Amino acid sequence: LFGRPSVLALDLPETEVGPDGESCVARAMVETAQAGGIVLVASHSPRLMRHATRIALLAEGRIVRLLSPQELLGVLREERRDTARSA
Repeated sequence: LFGRPSVLALDLPETEVGPDGESCVARAMVETAQAGGIVLVASHSPRLMRHATRIALLAEGRIVRLLSPQELLGVLREERRDTARSA
């Protein structure tokens, strides 16, 4: 990153960067947040989501739930159990 941005907005930063690149993205997210910045990320990567303080689940462009990373993991586990039961 150039300088110390107060806002970092990333759209699918894990795309085509590989594991090392994703680690660099995660480090930039953490360092920006620790410096008091705001980090907004659109991502499908659980590895990046674990650095979040809040995760917004979107449907048709609207926030339908606001969760912590731990709450999201619980929701995903519940959905997997429901899917396994119905299979």
